[in-house]
Amino acid sequence: MKIDCMTYLTPPTPHRGSEIPNGVCQRKAGRLLRLPRIFLCISQINSYFCTTFFYSAKLKIENQYTIQFKGLKEGIHDFSFSIEKPFFEAFEYLAIPDGKVDVQVELIKKTNFLELTVDLKGDMHVQCDRCLEYFSMPVEYQGHLVVRFSEEEKEPDEDVIFLHPEDYQIDLKHYLYECLSLSIPIRKVHPDLSNGSPGCDPEMLNTLNEYLITE
Repeated sequence: MKIDCMTYLTPPTPHRGSEIPNGVCQRKAGRLLRLPRIFLCISQINSYFCTTFFYSAKLKIENQYTIQFKGLKEGIHDFSFSIEKPFFEAFEYLAIPDGKVDVQVELIKKTNFLELTVDLKGDMHVQCDRCLEYFSMPVEYQGHLVVRFSEEEKEPDEDVIFLHPEDYQIDLKHYLYECLSLSIPIRKVHPDLSNGSPGCDPEMLNTLNEYLITE
């Protein structure tokens, strides 16, 4: 994994009023204080502190799912994206360690608003709710989004978001996160085998059955 970092050397006894750069965290007495997006770790080397910035996972996908619409002509425009492991690492609440999902976006630019049709198709590595083993689950989802413009702040609707008239691009990563969330079934289990038997790990099923409480 590539890590972008910056190093600062400061005296072991900072002067009163000196500041650590904004957006960092400090390890002190075994504790790591974390602020959004950037992580800071301080270690003592020859009476100096070496401060290293580690960018969070979300920085790795920053601007990867944006569409610049300002210079587009009115009409239909197509865009393609790929959702892979860095995306799932950034949105850890999905509880999906890996996957490969292709995204096709059809954007229709009109005079006063945008219409987007978003198609997702691929596979995600999910945990089976029956045997707790991971398996590759196919995913297919289509979403529709309308982008309107307003100088006043407005709450987004289910399928409508608002941008300022001076905005020139739209970031889709949070919308794609919502699409993936909706595409995951409530119960995730291995598909059955061709002979109709469960596709779960038989050893794990036997182990779970040993602890099954029957009345």
